Amino acid sequence: MYLWLPFVLTTYLDRGSSMSRYERVDDDPNNTGFRRFTSLDPRFPIAISFPGFDYFYDMNDEAQLIFMAPSGASDLTVQCEDLQLLGSRGISPAQAVVNGSRSMTSYGKEVFDGWVRSGYSSVDRYQFNEGERGTMVVGSGASSFHASTITWKTKSGTDGARVFFTRKLTDVTSSHPSSYKLWVITFHPSCELRPHWQTILSSFQWL
Repeated sequence: MYLWLPFVLTTYLDRGSSMSRYERVDDDPNNTGFRRFTSLDPRFPIAISFPGFDYFYDMNDEAQLIFMAPSGASDLTVQCEDLQLLGSRGISPAQAVVNGSRSMTSYGKEVFDGWVRSGYSSVDRYQFNEGERGTMVVGSGASSFHASTITWKTKSGTDGARVFFTRKLTDVTSSHPSSYKLWVITFHPSCELRPHWQTILSSFQWL
């Protein structure tokens, strides 16, 4: 059976699995009620588990590739920002990172500040954390690492978090072969998602 979505042909392999040209999704055998997204897109070389069934991978803008679950409410997003491409489009903070006059963490914080200033009014207060204190651990075992975070509370007291980290890749499929990429995992405020933050972060894997 096939389901046509914009630009994507998804094949349902069995009750728990689906696959398209860009990703494969299976039931996660290690976490009940979770599914595991494995990217088949070399520009987005990750695997990550998420609760529920619904998801969407937006691969149409090479500068900002986004996985979101569920596809509508987007409680969880994983985003890869190609700062070299964004800089070439006139995004000056991204260009400053590529030029070496600004750090990736400074860029990530400025993006969040702008998000709040633009009218994301549910953010009541937030805190930026870097270094090992206050950061979150991404991945598991020997491949795990500490990532800078921004944590916040909404006016109703619900928690949200943005976890960001970097990886400099030589990507032969990219029009910019030496590309600076900022990876951002965002937990949007959700009472249902909050208990699963660490499970999701621990499941992250580079491919």
